[in-house]
Amino acid sequence: MISTLVAVSKVAPMLRDQMTYRRLRLAAGLVMFTYLALHLTMHSLGNLSFDAMQWGTRIHDAVWHSTIGTFALYGAFAIHFSLALDESLREPK
Repeated sequence: MISTLVAVSKVAPMLRDQMTYRRLRLAAGLVMFTYLALHLTMHSLGNLSFDAMQWGTRIHDAVWHSTIGTFALYGAFAIHFSLALDESLREPK
């Protein structure tokens, strides 16, 4: 029990570190950017042909409509939004 408390007390300050916030925000932003790039690429394939757009839609759906893709995307939205909200509500130093 005490060793668990010691381990938690060592991890908690690390999670409050500014670099951890920046890395989380960067990772979440990259996931959202990847979604947006793939989504817009799918739409731009419609300028080539309808078949190309359907091919892009199949790839888009395979990546983002899977369980892992859905959790990654919604998790990235939640992390990115909560970190931005936390930063906007934090009192200036």
